Amino acid sequence: MSGICDFCSAPNPPWQEVCPEDEYKLIGVQHGREFDTGWAGHSLGDHWAACRKCHTIIAKGDAVALARRGADHLVRKRQDFRLLVAQGLLSYTDVVAMTRRSQAPFWRKRTGESRPR
Repeated sequence: MSGICDFCSAPNPPWQEVCPEDEYKLIGVQHGREFDTGWAGHSLGDHWAACRKCHTIIAKGDAVALARRGADHLVRKRQDFRLLVAQGLLSYTDVVAMTRRSQAPFWRKRTGESRPR
């Protein structure tokens, strides 16, 4: 087992969440307003890696808790997000909203099937 959780970046996630590939546009959120970042791409394929905590949240179907867990990682571990929040250019609520939007393709297409990695 190696890699990181696709939801919160925890190391060595033991689960795969099955989800058909999807196209998406990355939507930003600043001061509660959404904006098009101009970025588009594909989801992470048909298997999203999940740590134990994220897998448990997913099994409960709690999209908000999963977004908060991902946002917590961004604010704690990434200096760019930490600085944007500290400077008031982004709120924590904005980071949760962006994280939720980035996870939307997963929630929209997921099969509900999980497999050990």
